[in-house]
Amino acid sequence: EADGRRCRKACRLDSEGWGRLLQEMDPGGWQGGERHWQTGERYQQGGYGTKPQLEARTGWQGGERHWRAEKQGQGCEQKQAQGGSEKQQQIQVGRKITESQDPSDIKDVLTKHGDMFTARLVATALNKLAKLPSRDARAFDEVCGTLCTMAKQQIRAFETQGSTSADFNAQEISNTLWALAKMEQHQPDLVNKLCSQACSQRAEFNAQGVSNTLWALATMEQVQPDLVKKLCSQACSQSAEF
Repeated sequence: EADGRRCRKACRLDSEGWGRLLQEMDPGGWQGGERHWQTGERYQQGGYGTKPQLEARTGWQGGERHWRAEKQGQGCEQKQAQGGSEKQQQIQVGRKITESQDPSDIKDVLTKHGDMFTARLVATALNKLAKLPSRDARAFDEVCGTLCTMAKQQIRAFETQGSTSADFNAQEISNTLWALAKMEQHQPDLVNKLCSQACSQRAEFNAQGVSNTLWALATMEQVQPDLVKKLCSQACSQSAEF
């Protein structure tokens, strides 16, 4: 009965992310066991960390989660390090894109780091390309064509594999559509795919995103009644931000 009451009490803390679980426990209660195992699950997204960190953060005094963390700790730490390194590299690539002065600079980034491009980097590159004041026509056409192809590949990867790195968020959709309209690019298949994703993310669009997307659709003379209706509704709910 005591364990049952403790379990029910802990369950009520779920909405708080288990943050106060240890404060609610009596000194002799729940030193390991299912409830702490559930708490350990909460830290799974953190990659388990090291064993001492797990003890400090979850109060574990042994149990399956500790065993699993100890057994897999080295692999998890390596995975974290690799993930952190990859993210840092993507940040550096993004910086190189934003510092580009002409299409050939973006082309160099694509040549050296094209295999690292995510949906975000594709959107960033298209947006930067559209803002460049002067254009080498040949390099511009080549880079723009490559980026549009990559955008389609990212969308296809998200649709078929559910890859999160290939998922365009609302801002990236808006920026990409704006860039295509600004560069007067005729990419109906890509535009339709982006508009379809935009419909499912309507609530994520801020005032700037709504404005840019509607402008892009009008400029490209794209007929997207469902998306326009949803974005206008979103605009009404955010009228104070315009």
